[in-house]
Amino acid sequence: MDVLHKSFYRVDVDGQKVSKRDTNDNFDEFISSLISFVSKDSHTRSYKEQDSNTQVIAAILKQIDLVFKSKHTPEDLEKECLSIAKRLLKIETDTQESIDKLGQKVRKGSLLSALLREGNTFTFILSKVNYTKFIDDDDLVAKLGFPEETQKIWKTAVFVISFEKNNISIKKISVYLDKAVKYWCNDFLEIDPLKTDESNTHEAFKGMQQILRKRIQPNSQSDYLHLSNSVVGYMRKGGLIDYPTMIDDIFERYIPINMEDKKYKDTVKALRNLPSDKKFDEQFYSIPDQVKKGMKKKYNVALGIELNILDQINLDIIESYQDNDGKKYIKIETTDDDTYEAFYKPKIMNEIDDL
Repeated sequence: MDVLHKSFYRVDVDGQKVSKRDTNDNFDEFISSLISFVSKDSHTRSYKEQDSNTQVIAAILKQIDLVFKSKHTPEDLEKECLSIAKRLLKIETDTQESIDKLGQKVRKGSLLSALLREGNTFTFILSKVNYTKFIDDDDLVAKLGFPEETQKIWKTAVFVISFEKNNISIKKISVYLDKAVKYWCNDFLEIDPLKTDESNTHEAFKGMQQILRKRIQPNSQSDYLHLSNSVVGYMRKGGLIDYPTMIDDIFERYIPINMEDKKYKDTVKALRNLPSDKKFDEQFYSIPDQVKKGMKKKYNVALGIELNILDQINLDIIESYQDNDGKKYIKIETTDDDTYEAFYKPKIMNEIDDL
């Protein structure tokens, strides 16, 4: 895949300007690594264009049209990249004005773009590099590798575009976000997700619960309760879900109580394959209302007594134990005075019951 054009602009909201930055020979290698990362569809979400006449889309398509018709100069392509950088400046300025009252700041950074070609297929990349205590755009050029630990400093969009029979069409748009910011897609790129957040939340939660019920519950009720409870809590809090990160946070850090190691690892592998198996995005905004079916759990305690769990619970307030006579008990901390009073038995009553 040949790199036809590349640009690197600092976007300065405070100074209200964009300024071109130089790149070096390592830039092409960096772009290839970035494409490889996003092309795996890991940590990404699929989008579609709202309209081919929106500013960023139009600028991308114009570059491809000029290249294919051999009617371009590097200056022509740079002009379109500059227009994209200026749009980002405007959108980030508007966003900053809207969040000023919340005491928040749009993170400073620069915009990378690259146009690549392989036959009649073009790939256009836009990536926002944020300032961190490790990297700023003054020394980025000297650090244009793509190490694993710095992947999460990027907001990236990759457009795959074909040119066939003098017709330009966008075949695929993949977006990676490092945090929950909606201005990047909604306002700057003006693209819409292929699948709704409601659909992604529903399919992800439903699929995870099915795997846990099939693979974990028959082998270990305690592991099932702990893991299912963690999934409910993670997805009920809302916000941006990065599915691979969620699997890491919940399952890779968990030490099974009763599950065999191989069976547990096979379960985690099945969970990682779930987005491709069930066709949902690996990044989406969780909609808590969709985390319902499969959340409720019922346990038989004794004749005429059931324990119903309706939402995520604090597992520190409930435990089971067995006394010296082999009798099994469930002990639950309660904050409800009426429930406490209903089951309260003074010591004298216990002695009478024993007679």
